[in-house]
Amino acid sequence: MPSSLRSTGTLLVVALLVGLSLAVVGGAGPAGADSFPGGNGKKADDLVHSYCHDSSFEDTGVSWYAMSTLDDTTRMTDYLHYSCKSWTDIKWYDGGS
Repeated sequence: MPSSLRSTGTLLVVALLVGLSLAVVGGAGPAGADSFPGGNGKKADDLVHSYCHDSSFEDTGVSWYAMSTLDDTTRMTDYLHYSCKSWTDIKWYDGGS
C-alpha cells in the first residue's frame, strides 16, 4: 500500500476517534447531586458550605485542609463561622478515640 494512502487512512481514523470522543463528551447530560447519607433525602442547598469548630475540636488544620480541598477541587466554596449556628452546614467536633 502506498505511504500516502496509509497516511490518509491514519488521519481518517484519528479524525473519526476525535469526532466520536467529542460526541460522547458533548452528549453527556448535566451532573446531578447525590442525597446526603442518613436517608433524609436532602441535597446541598447551594455552592457555599459553611463550617464551624465545636469547642472540643482542636486540630483545625485537619478541617482547614478538608474544606480547602473541597473549595479548590469543586465548584463549591467554604466559609468558616467562628461560632456554630443552627444553619451551619458542617460542625467539626472531637468524637473521641
